[in-house]
Amino acid sequence: MARVINQEFEQVALNRLKLHPRNANEGDFGAIQESIEANGFYGSIVANKRTGHILAGNHRYKVAQELKFDTIPVFWVDVSDEEEIRILLADNRTTRLGTDDESKLAELLTELARTDKGLSGTGFDGDDLDRLLSDLAGPHFDPATIDEQGRLDQKKPITCPHCGESFTPDT
Repeated sequence: MARVINQEFEQVALNRLKLHPRNANEGDFGAIQESIEANGFYGSIVANKRTGHILAGNHRYKVAQELKFDTIPVFWVDVSDEEEIRILLADNRTTRLGTDDESKLAELLTELARTDKGLSGTGFDGDDLDRLLSDLAGPHFDPATIDEQGRLDQKKPITCPHCGESFTPDT
């Protein structure tokens, strides 16, 4: 039966925590650091009260160390060594199994790209957004076809500036 295993939540000094020695995930330190610098440290670390090992948030912890944080928010769990490994693996794997609705993602990124901070702190850059918009529009992508809200007009036919063919975007 499923259960909630979070035991307690507190601000914890970094020296009370340990990177999990068996973590196989090689996170993107730079993207995580950029996010924390732009957005602040949100969410929490999950750590095993028995061992001090971090089960979720090893790379956020590394960034917090680099940025000289004194404390970070931690949810403590009290689990066996076997459960510790299962949680570590599940947290990494379930994140990777998710997918994005590319149309919604493009809309959100385009909206942020037009702000003063641009895409800073999102893990995406302008090249990522251009590729996404191009993939959504297909081989006839012309950036001029994007409306003020950063969306392709799905009803209006567009004439490809490269081949002259007229088409309606299939987003």
